[in-house]
Amino acid sequence: MRSAPEGAPVCCPTLPGHDTISPRSRREADAAPAPERPGGAAPEAVDSGSLLRAISDSSDDVIYAKDRAGRLRFANPATLALIGKPLEAALGKTDAELLDDAEAARRVMENDRRIMETGATEELLEEVPLPDGTRRLWLSQKRPWRDASGRIVGLFGISRDVTARKQDEEALRESEARYRSLFANMTEGFTLGETILDERGVPVDFRLLEVNEAFERQSGLSRERALAGTIREVLPQIEQSWIDTYGRVALTGQPVRFRMYNRDLDRHFNVSCYCPSPGRFAVLFSDETERVRAEEALREADRRKDHFLGVLSHELRNPLAPIRNSVFLLRRAPPGGEQSRRAVDVIGRQVEHLTRLVDDLLDVSRIVHGKVSLRRERLDLVEVARRSAEDLRAVFEERGLALEVRLPAEPLWMHADPTRLAQLVGNLLQNAAKFTPAGGRVGLTVTGGAQQAALAVSDTGVGIAPELLGRVFEPFVQAEEALAQGRAGLGLGLALVKGLAELHGGTASASSEGPGRGSTFRVELPLEPPGEAGARSREASQVRALLGRRVLVVDDNVDAAESLAELLVLFGHQVEVAFDGPSAIEKARARPPEAVLCDLGLPGMSGYEVARALRRECGDRTRLIALSGYAQPGDLQRSAEAGFDAHLSKPADPADIERLLA
Repeated sequence: MRSAPEGAPVCCPTLPGHDTISPRSRREADAAPAPERPGGAAPEAVDSGSLLRAISDSSDDVIYAKDRAGRLRFANPATLALIGKPLEAALGKTDAELLDDAEAARRVMENDRRIMETGATEELLEEVPLPDGTRRLWLSQKRPWRDASGRIVGLFGISRDVTARKQDEEALRESEARYRSLFANMTEGFTLGETILDERGVPVDFRLLEVNEAFERQSGLSRERALAGTIREVLPQIEQSWIDTYGRVALTGQPVRFRMYNRDLDRHFNVSCYCPSPGRFAVLFSDETERVRAEEALREADRRKDHFLGVLSHELRNPLAPIRNSVFLLRRAPPGGEQSRRAVDVIGRQVEHLTRLVDDLLDVSRIVHGKVSLRRERLDLVEVARRSAEDLRAVFEERGLALEVRLPAEPLWMHADPTRLAQLVGNLLQNAAKFTPAGGRVGLTVTGGAQQAALAVSDTGVGIAPELLGRVFEPFVQAEEALAQGRAGLGLGLALVKGLAELHGGTASASSEGPGRGSTFRVELPLEPPGEAGARSREASQVRALLGRRVLVVDDNVDAAESLAELLVLFGHQVEVAFDGPSAIEKARARPPEAVLCDLGLPGMSGYEVARALRRECGDRTRLIALSGYAQPGDLQRSAEAGFDAHLSKPADPADIERLLA
């Protein structure tokens, strides 16, 4: 084999048994007619050089040869198209001379030098620009070119444009990365599985092939365990219905969607299953436990609301009936007679009952929305408990119940609202009386420690079912039990107990051994810090003595104004009545009052405006007391800003009015 002289241009590397030919002699040889062959004679041997040329010329791959200096020695048409030059201009030139991109040329020549130095064949990816400036990726296989002695005199190369393939691979990788990111971060659980059939083609098992992180969180199965074997191996207790459902989807291709409850996990799931390919199924599921429980709670709250409204209607109508009857009797019975006195007593009791109902409703709403403000003072819890028990002792005697009170001999001092604390104790005692049959016992016990006191009310009554024990302090819960057992009430008393205890920094709890075995309610309250036991109690407000003074009543409700005026006359005051704001101001100018009890919801000129006008007319000499059905903390603040000294909610307790005018 002869090798081309170094530096001599060639069109094709020398092949064994063939001489190198020039481009011109090759063209002449190709143009010469083929000699005649005798019929039936064997074909002549194919010119391997011509065959090699034909293959390289027709190939879309870039085929080339370079010498040790990196100069181009052979190039097929695809190579010439790549560099954008004719053969005569390309042969003998290096990549640095042929390529417009110097950096690309440097990288290609660096690869070529390495191959010729090491003698190793390499397959590598190279980026080479086209003449139009576009950059293409080429997968090149390069091997050393050796002469007859084995000396490396250059290299052969074949390069294929793989730009489109690499773009497709990159797009596939990006798609796979997006899929993996979505798969890993989606909040829904996902799994891919394949069904396992028996010899009859019936689904008998399935195997999970992939699961995401949400699947692990929501199912409680780790990925390793879920993929460790068939589902019967992983979860031997699995129901056949799951295998049937997923198998049917995998075999028929019909998707299904359903909701299910998992008893083992105590969770609710929304499940969607479809067939991605024959024999396989994909499951997408989401945990909707919180939504289901919220819906159940909403339905329960709605049911309790409807029930409560029914009980409320019953409770409000009950006292109205004896009030109406008593009013009828008062109009016809002789004044001052026994029948009239009984009617008055009935009206008094029923009005107190209605007032308590309304107060309880308002108090629960205020406590729930954080609108109750305590009027704290230093008090003795023992004394509050003693008074509350004595106030209700008659109720226990009427119902045939024994009330046992066990109190410590020493006082337990604390800073609390005396009215609210008495309400707390009274509600506990009344609750015990309501749910204890005649002949039973109710006990009130107060104990004290270093930092807190405990007040407990126990009874021998109907007890509390275990499923109700955790809900007894919720509003309206006991209304159902009360109605079922023929006992009146709105189910608000214990809710108030819990709310008032927490407002004072304490806690409320309930215990019972079950139905028919009584119950115990315990309230723990913080005591006065050590070192303050000798401090004097300070009143929140000072009271002016106005006994026997001139009082002006302002209310647009004629019955309310006149009945209040009669009450004040009974207390020994001189009373005038005005039914609107302008009349009140006119009467105040003519005869300045020492106290004014004024409704806030007056027509035209509100009670707030009346108060401001009276302050300008009378100054601080007149005590202004607001009377209103509005008694939220914001209402109290607004009345104080208008100039009122005190605020009473309707219907006002006569004792409170007497106290403010005492």
